[in-house]
Amino acid sequence: MVASIEPIQPSFHLTVLSADQLEAIKSATLDILERVGVRFPSERALDLFAEHGAQVDVERQIVRMSPAFVTEAMSQAPRSYVLGGRAKETDVLLNGTRSYFSTEGCGVETVDFETGEQRASCKEDVARMARVADYLSSVALYWPMVSAQDYGRIAPLHELE
Repeated sequence: MVASIEPIQPSFHLTVLSADQLEAIKSATLDILERVGVRFPSERALDLFAEHGAQVDVERQIVRMSPAFVTEAMSQAPRSYVLGGRAKETDVLLNGTRSYFSTEGCGVETVDFETGEQRASCKEDVARMARVADYLSSVALYWPMVSAQDYGRIAPLHELE
């Protein structure tokens, strides 16, 4: 039986930045995207941006986007979406009205559960930490807390088995 995910329904709302501060961040971000741009080392991405009207420097792999380009793209983004779980009952709705706890990190070192020694993390650590997270009812989303360093460059292929 799969346990359902229960979101946290906060009874308070925390406002960290004022409306003016948010506007300043937005303005600076749009300015950087337009003047400096973002490097996309992907021919496919560069082609897509060019097809949709962004300024693309193919040689340097830099995409510059006008504020209108960015706000138009953002206006078409969904206001909510579902992160699909392995079982439908564990899908997580992200709509801005609820909060979830998640594991995160993907560190390259860990403290050994048995010896207490700090060492490079391995695939067995990934599995152990996944079991711990699975046991905790407050954890709604799992992402590897450590990396399978014993698998080198293909470690990511072993971290979500």
